[in-house]
Amino acid sequence: MNDKIKHFIACATIVTVGLCVAAATKPKLFWIALVAGVVAAIGKELYDKFIKKTSFSSGDIIADFFGYVTGAIIGTLISAAFMAL
Repeated sequence: MNDKIKHFIACATIVTVGLCVAAATKPKLFWIALVAGVVAAIGKELYDKFIKKTSFSSGDIIADFFGYVTGAIIGTLISAAFMAL
């Protein structure tokens, strides 16, 4: 599987699950879910640069961004449907 697809899926999953958990427990945790996606994306790139000694990839960050946005949309839709029940 392409590395960029892995980045997209990872960020989308983290944000989607985080938003769904926040909606099911405490809606105020919504922001924590969003921040978790950003921290995971940037943390992975810093790990690559300083631990693996590879480069900080702007392509990975772009894939993370699109995964983040997709996860936020999916998570918001699922959360809204859950809250409507």
